[in-house]
Amino acid sequence: MPPGCSCIAQSTSVGALRFRPEALPALDPGRLRPHFRWVTAATEKHEAWAAEIRAQLARYATMRKQVRFFPLFAVVTAPFGFFVAPWLALMILIGWLSLWATTLYITHMKGWQYKQELQQIRADIAQLRRHGS
Repeated sequence: MPPGCSCIAQSTSVGALRFRPEALPALDPGRLRPHFRWVTAATEKHEAWAAEIRAQLARYATMRKQVRFFPLFAVVTAPFGFFVAPWLALMILIGWLSLWATTLYITHMKGWQYKQELQQIRADIAQLRRHGS
């Protein structure tokens, strides 16, 4: 045996390395449960994103409440187009109604998407908490 070799290197069997105490890595307190630290950090990130999604859903609900006045604006502002030309009044009316319908559609679809994502985030958080504890 060459000088400087440890007794682990003397073993000829691969399986013998598993049961030798000097072959096991030293456990220091900093390395205890690294999985738990990762799960905690992931859970915190998921909860922060869930809070952001809830805030965005609240903003979309507020926007939908504000948009309900667009048809009223269309009816109020369209007659001013008659002072120039009848087609301008029609274009003002169509413009407001198009903006109203588009905004309602976008906020509804994005709200649905965020609700689906929020459900998935809640399921992920529950799964992380189950595996982390």
